[in-house]
Amino acid sequence: MSFFSLLFALLIPSSNAFLIATLGDSSTVDYTQETDVFVVGYAGDLGSGFLRTAATLAYKAKEQYPHRQRVIFVENREKDKTASKYVSAMGFNLVMFDSSAFTTSLLMNNLLKFKKITSMHVVTHGALENGLGLTDRDQDGRWSYKTKKLNKLNFTDDGFIVLHGCNTGFWQAPSFSKLIGVPVFGSLTATNFQQPFEDGEWYFHDEKLYPNKGSFLTINDLSFKDAISCSKGACYRLKADYFTYNGYWGDFEEGGGLSFLKAFCTFDADQSVRDEKCLKAMVQQIKVFPSTIPLNNDSTIDDYKTVI
Repeated sequence: MSFFSLLFALLIPSSNAFLIATLGDSSTVDYTQETDVFVVGYAGDLGSGFLRTAATLAYKAKEQYPHRQRVIFVENREKDKTASKYVSAMGFNLVMFDSSAFTTSLLMNNLLKFKKITSMHVVTHGALENGLGLTDRDQDGRWSYKTKKLNKLNFTDDGFIVLHGCNTGFWQAPSFSKLIGVPVFGSLTATNFQQPFEDGEWYFHDEKLYPNKGSFLTINDLSFKDAISCSKGACYRLKADYFTYNGYWGDFEEGGGLSFLKAFCTFDADQSVRDEKCLKAMVQQIKVFPSTIPLNNDSTIDDYKTVI
């Protein structure tokens, strides 16, 4: 463990807390700058998976949109101390930590300070009605369409939201889009972790879902123009399953199984405006999605198809 990681572990209180960090040259937050926001909720027995997924997305955003600011909010709990172990080692700059529980009220108080949110990725457990889990304590630990002041968030004209958890496309994503006025991507089944393999493909990391010969990469030279070590958290993504949801919240027989996130554009606007904003959001979302090749301004339609 590095000196900074050890220091961070000692400083974090032994209770639910959260931290704010940046990825880039600055260790302060400029609330007037264009900003890609990443929110990491409680992981439970999934360890650092959510944090690593958000880190991969943040590195992709840095590569594609280097002029933007990248700010990450991370829940830190006593059970696994995920944030204190990994955030510094992944190359993030600690801005602050707070010993308060990571509630929706606290998150919204911080989000409302930003004047130009270009994208927001929420990486955590999802539930149909209860929303996205920041903590698992009570309803104020769930970020959902019932959260107050959502319509006060300041997104840019081409801003969008991605809800990476399970089943976020049934109620949450369409409702968020309606309330906030931006395209919102959500899942219609479970999402699961994938990692890049030495054969050049991404596989779910559950046993028997990846080749029995070979190994997962330790350096991601597939998704980035300049390869990044997996120790930086740059080798994880959440991918929608190829079948309908079957798990904690029930056995879904209809309405799911889409193997990619669906874009919901339910906000009030002329159809042409909705279409344009939706298409722009889809292009941006695909460009930061970690896949088998990196995209750039010269990428072809076939390149985009490869990434999808």
